Amino acid sequence: MPRRTPAPATPEPTTVPTEPPSASAPGAGSTNDHSHLLESPFDIRLQLRPSSVNRIPEDVQRLLKLQEGDDDTLEVASDEIRLSYFDLNTQEVIDLINLPETSGLTSLPAWSQDGSRLAITRLTFDGITEIFRGNTGLANTLVRDTLGQLPPAENPLLQGNVVDVFDLSDRSNVRVSQLRAGEGNGDTFGSVSWSTDNQLLMTKMQRPARLQGRTYPIYAYPESSYVRFYNNALQPVGEFVAPEIAAPNFMNSQFVSPGEVIFDGISGLSGRIFYYNVGTGEFREISNRSGYYTQVFASRLSRQLVFLYTSFQNPPELYRDSWEGGALTALTYNNVELQQMSQTQVNEVAFTLQDGAVRRGYLVQPAGAPFPPQNAPMVIWQEGGPGLFMTSTWATNVESPYVLLPNFGISVLVVPLPGREGWGPEFYNGLAQPGAFGSIDIDEMAQIVRQMHALGWTSPDRTGVTGCSYGGYFTSQSIVRHPDLYAAANTQCSLLDTLVEWQTGFTWFMSYLIGTSPPLSVDTFLGNSPLYGAENVRTPTLIFHGDFDFLPVSIAETFHERIAATGTTVRMLKFQGEGHGLGLPENQITAAQEQITWFRRYLATG
Repeated sequence: MPRRTPAPATPEPTTVPTEPPSASAPGAGSTNDHSHLLESPFDIRLQLRPSSVNRIPEDVQRLLKLQEGDDDTLEVASDEIRLSYFDLNTQEVIDLINLPETSGLTSLPAWSQDGSRLAITRLTFDGITEIFRGNTGLANTLVRDTLGQLPPAENPLLQGNVVDVFDLSDRSNVRVSQLRAGEGNGDTFGSVSWSTDNQLLMTKMQRPARLQGRTYPIYAYPESSYVRFYNNALQPVGEFVAPEIAAPNFMNSQFVSPGEVIFDGISGLSGRIFYYNVGTGEFREISNRSGYYTQVFASRLSRQLVFLYTSFQNPPELYRDSWEGGALTALTYNNVELQQMSQTQVNEVAFTLQDGAVRRGYLVQPAGAPFPPQNAPMVIWQEGGPGLFMTSTWATNVESPYVLLPNFGISVLVVPLPGREGWGPEFYNGLAQPGAFGSIDIDEMAQIVRQMHALGWTSPDRTGVTGCSYGGYFTSQSIVRHPDLYAAANTQCSLLDTLVEWQTGFTWFMSYLIGTSPPLSVDTFLGNSPLYGAENVRTPTLIFHGDFDFLPVSIAETFHERIAATGTTVRMLKFQGEGHGLGLPENQITAAQEQITWFRRYLATG
C-alpha cells in the first residue's frame, strides 16, 4: 500500500450554525432563511440548506427501513422474481415466468401489434451478488470481466443474457421461447421491437469490448451495436450493421411498419434520426440539423415523427417531421423567451493532431464574436463519464457551462476525445487501452490548446478548463500534467484518487479504464491520480464538491490543501447536503456566480 504524502496542517472548517448569521458577522454570506455561506479559515466555503441535510430520497429511505437488520447483507430477492401479465379490461392475472434471484430486465417489454406476443430482455447476475460501491475483491465477477480475465463460457454477463418471448395467443397455455446470448456468436441482446405485422422481432445486439493486453472480451462495457432480425420461429433472418448506428449504449431502434425501422441516437457531434428499409436496404438520415434528437415517437398512418429537439442555441421543444425529412415543424413554444435571452453563436471546428488524427467539435462564443476567434478568453470543457457523449445540446447547469459562459463573454470549446460514444469502437475504447487513462485525452487537448495559441485564437493567459465528475478529473489531471498551459481551472465533483476509488468505490470501472489492479501496478494508480501530483499545480484553481458526493469530499479537501501548500491560488466551495453535482437551484446560482467571477478574474477578460 503506498504511503500518502501528509497534507499541511490547516484549521478545520468553521461549523456553519443552524441559524443564519447576522449581516455583520465575519465571513457571513446571504442572510436568507434557507441557506447561507460561511467562509472557513482555509478558504473553503460551505453552503448549507438545513432542511435538506438528508438527500436520500424518501422512497429509498423507506426501502432501507425494510432492510434494517444485518448491516453486511442486502436481500436482492427472497427466492424468485415472478413476472405476470395483467389485463386491465378483465382484471385477469396470468403468471408468465419465475426468474432466478438477482435477475433484472434490461429492456422495456415489447408487445406485438396484435397483443399475442411479448418479448423481454433480461440478465441473470449469476455470481454477482454485490454490484455496489466498495466491493473490492479481485475475485469479483465484474472486476474479472473488466480486466479481461473471465472466459465467455464462464461470464454471467453473456451466459445470463436472455430474450424471453411469450406466446399469449392461448392464455390458458402460455408458451415461452428463449434466445440465449451464450448460444450465439458472443454478442449480447439489448432492446427488442416487433414489426407491425407481428412477423419480425428486432433485437439490438452489443459487441463486447476487445482491448489490447486483455485475454477475453469485456461485456460490462460493450464497444458497438447493430440490429438482428428474427422470424416468428425465432430463427435469425438478417442483420443491419452501419457505423452511424453503432453507438453501444445511446442508440435506439423501433419498427414503424412491417419493414421499416427508425433509429435515434448518438452519431458524431449530434443525436440523430435515421430511416432503414428492411426489404430494400435503403438507409438515410432524417434529421437535418446539428443538435440532439431524443424521445422519438412514430405515427405509421401519417408517416410522421414527434420528438424532442435541443441544441446549444435551442432550449428543448417538441417538434414533428415526416419520415422523409424536410418538414420540421415546432409543436411547443415553451422556451422562446429563454432562447431569445441567450446570445451565443456556434461554429464547428477541427484540429489535426501530431499523429494525423482529426478531432472535431464546437466552439460556442458570444453572439457577434469573430470566427476564427481573435485572442478570445476561452474555457475548455469536458463531459462526465467517461463514455458519455458530447453533442450540441442545451444546458443551464454550472457543470455544463457551454451556454452560461458565452453569455458572459467567455467562449467554450467542446471537443470529444478518446473514450466518448458515437465515434466508433476504436475511439470509444481509446481511453481504456494500455497506458491511455490519465494521459491520452488530456495530452490531445494540450496539443489542441497549443494549436489555438499558435493561431491566435486565444493565448496562455486567456485559456481555462472546467468539467464535473470525469470532466473534473480531466480538469484536475490537466493542470497536474500541464502546469503552465491553463490560466485558470474550475474542477467540480472530481475523481482525484484512483487508488481509493479502486479500493472503496467503482472497482470494476477503474479496472476497465486502467487495465490492472493496485497490487500489480500501484505506481500506475498513483500516476493517474491528480491528488498525488498536486505539488505540480501552478494554475489558479476553483473547486466545487458536495459533502454527500460518493467521491469523498475529504479527498477534495486534501487536494485543496496540497495545492495551497505550493503557494498557488486555490479556492474551494463545499456544498453541504449536495451529492455528485449540484441539485439545488440556489447552489447552482451560487456556483455560477463563482465560476464566472473566477474565469473573468484569471483569464484577462478586462
